[in-house]
This record gives sequence, structure tokens and C-alpha cells, in this order.
Amino acid sequence: MFAAAADRLLVLAPLLRAVSFGRPLRDGEFDGALARALAARPELAVLRQIRLAHLDLKDEAFTGLLASPHLLGPLALDLAGNALGPASVAALLAAPFTAEWEAIDLWKNRIGDDGAALIAASASPRLRTLRLTYNRIGPRGALALASSPRLGDLEALDLAHDPIGDRGVLAIVGSPALRALRSLELYEVGLTLEGVARLAAEPSLARIESLNLGGNGLGDRGLASLAASAHTRGLVRLDLECSSIGDAGIEALAQARDLGRLEVLEARHNRIGDAGARALAASTRLPRLQDLDLAYNDIMHDCEILARFPYANLVGQSVREPLR
Repeated sequence: MFAAAADRLLVLAPLLRAVSFGRPLRDGEFDGALARALAARPELAVLRQIRLAHLDLKDEAFTGLLASPHLLGPLALDLAGNALGPASVAALLAAPFTAEWEAIDLWKNRIGDDGAALIAASASPRLRTLRLTYNRIGPRGALALASSPRLGDLEALDLAHDPIGDRGVLAIVGSPALRALRSLELYEVGLTLEGVARLAAEPSLARIESLNLGGNGLGDRGLASLAASAHTRGLVRLDLECSSIGDAGIEALAQARDLGRLEVLEARHNRIGDAGARALAASTRLPRLQDLDLAYNDIMHDCEILARFPYANLVGQSVREPLR
């Protein structure tokens, strides 16, 4: 409908600046032909936000749309949940309206290592936030990002559900090129116990303020390594969801060497019981901790933990396995 009658739409809604495209009603596919028809519409020039999320959009369609001379900046695109690959990344980075972008969100696409390398080589030097969750990026892509001279101002990087492994994690955290990095999402990236120990020993970890290590099976040993680190003094938020952590691990965290700035601890879906809860409640090493999420653990007696943290999330105790 937009491709056929955008002029009439703008007459009815002259202040229109944002459009969300859904799947076409008739054939159900946002294909190359439809993309080219949209690209020909001069009305695109007035838009400042276009949502193209969850359309199973492929490279042919997306690159065809980006070929439009009517896509002008400033323009924000929502591209989450598609099937975009490296060709789409190349076209996006070449588009004039992305030159000033401070954020790129390609959540759940298929850019892989080649797409990550393209971002590393050609991203705007103004980039502050990069979300590449669920993009099939491995160690090679992570190393490309870690060595990029164009990402020196990047503050937040999300590689959750990308199999970058120990090598990728250590390259990112230890990178001298990513000097502004403060927030790092590493949920389910294949980090091993050995990798956690090496991460804990990495001096550059001290610059990270928000860290998500959930879904990596750290267990008590992994958390103990992190708790004993001399390089966690920057951490304000730590997410350990689904990390196979029990009382021993949380007790080690309660006696952490250098977590005095920690304000937010998320440890949902673990095996923390009353002993771990009591250790957190009694800890003097976590003076700023106030936002505590212990949902779906094994805490049966919550009086002490609620006395210290009255707004702690403790829902779903001992129903973790049935819920899953």
C-alpha cells in the first residue's frame, strides 16, 4: 500500500515521520520487487524512522531498498529479527545516512564473522552502541571488532548468543583499541572455566561497568575466580543468570576482593539457597549493592535477605526446573 499510494498517505498525514512496515498481506513476503517499488517512492525522504523488524528480510530486498536516492538523513532503522547477511551490512555502512549513526542494532540476523569484520573496517567513528546478538559471530569476528581503530569511542557492545568463545571474550576485554568500552553483554558465548579465570586476571576488565556473563555455566568455581579478581573495581552491574551457581559461589561473591562499586546483581535461574542468601545479607564487601534479582533459585527462608534488600526479586523459588 505504501509503494502504491504513499502520496495519498502523506496528504492524509502530512506530519508523518515514522513508519513500521509489516509483512505484505497477500503473498506474505517482503521481496526484492516490493523493496524496489518502495525505493522509488520520493515520499521516503520525509521519514526519520523506519521499522523493518521481524520480516525475514533478506539481502536482495534490503540492499534494493537502500539503493533508493530518497533515503535521507537523519534516519533510524529497526532491523531486528531478519535474515540480513554481510551484503546488507556493506550496503548499510555505505548509505550516506549512517555516517553520523551512534548506534547500530542488528539483533538476530545472520551477519557472521564477515559482517562483523565489515563493521570493524567501516563503521562510523561516532559509534557508541553496537548490538549484534544472535548473529552467528565467532572468534574471527570478535577479533576483528577488538582490533578496529574505528571503534575507539564504542561504549556498549552486545555479543550475546554469539559463539565467540574464550578467545573472542579475552580479545574484546583486553583490546587497547576499544578504550571507551564500558558495557559488555556476553550471555551464552561459550566462555569456559579456564576462560573465566583468564578474564578475571585481565587488567583491562577494570574499565567494564556493566557485564553479563550469564548462560556460560560458570558454576561456583568460575564465580569464585571472578570474585577473587583484583580487576573488578569498575563493575556496577553484574548479570549471572543461568550460570549454575550455588551457595559456594555466591558466598565467594559476598566476600569479593574488589566489588565495592557493585549496585546491581542479577542471578536468576541458579541454585542459590538459604546459605548463599544469608552470606549476601551479611556481606560488608558489597556496600553499594541495592538492586538484587534472585528469582528462581532455592531460597526458602527469606527474612534476612529481605531485611537487607527489601526490594529483592525472590519470585519462583524452587520452581526453576518445572518452569523450564
